[in-house]
Order: sequence, then C-alpha cells, then structure tokens
Amino acid sequence: MKSAWIGLTLLALAAAAAGCDSKPTDGAAPAAGTAAPAPAAEKKEEAKPTEDMEEKSLALMEKMSAIFSNNASDCDKMGTELDAFIKENSENFRKLKDYGEKQTPEQKKAFTEKNKGKMEATMKKMEVGMKACMTNQKVMEAMKSMPL
Repeated sequence: MKSAWIGLTLLALAAAAAGCDSKPTDGAAPAAGTAAPAPAAEKKEEAKPTEDMEEKSLALMEKMSAIFSNNASDCDKMGTELDAFIKENSENFRKLKDYGEKQTPEQKKAFTEKNKGKMEATMKKMEVGMKACMTNQKVMEAMKSMPL
C-alpha cells in the first residue's frame, strides 16, 4: 500500500508539473441557438508546459509532504488536514490529471529528471507519516477522495 500512495501522490502532483493550459469543461450541452463545438481532432493534443504550473505542482507536493511529516504522531489529525487540503485543491488535481493525459513520455521524463532531487526530498519528508498512518481510516478516506 505504501508504494501505491507514493505513486498516487507523485503521479497526481507531478503529472502536470510541466504545465496546464487547458480549461476544464463541465460537459454541458451548448445553449439553445448556439452551434455545437467542433469535434475534437483525432490526434491527441500535446501538453504545453509552463514554468508557472511546474512551480505550482511542486508547491502542492511540498504542502502535502508537510501534512504527512507534521502529523506523523496524530493520524486522525493528518487525515483531517489531508481531507481539507485535497478538497481545497481538487480543481488543481483535476487539471493535473487532464494535463498528465496529454503529456508525452518525453515531457514526463524531462520533468522527472529536472526535479528528481526535489521529489526525492519531498518523498523522504513524507515517509515517516506515511508509514505511521497508512492504515488510518481518515487518512485512507482522504487519499481516496483525491480526484484522479
């Protein structure tokens, strides 16, 4: 389960670290009297990296790691803080997921290589709290609520 958490957390936060220029859609039908949007192109649109989004995703990773490290001795508090953090950032996680689906393998590799040190430090910071609380019901429920 620990490796699943690590993968889930890093995937969610790092998948879009190189940028996210797409706007979310709500799936609603076009208003009456307006033309339907043009059909999507057959070719998958490649993600357009931005330095700003990379910084934001790394900041999310750091904030999440702080929740794990600061609450390693109080798992219920960790679960409560994780739940609030995930709810507060649910739109960011959705954008990360959307962007991650558009990233090329080369973009994913470039981000990972560029930020390997930061990501390793963040995971090391999270490790104690993850080990201590990975079976806590509140923590598990909060992690399951992450919109991935």
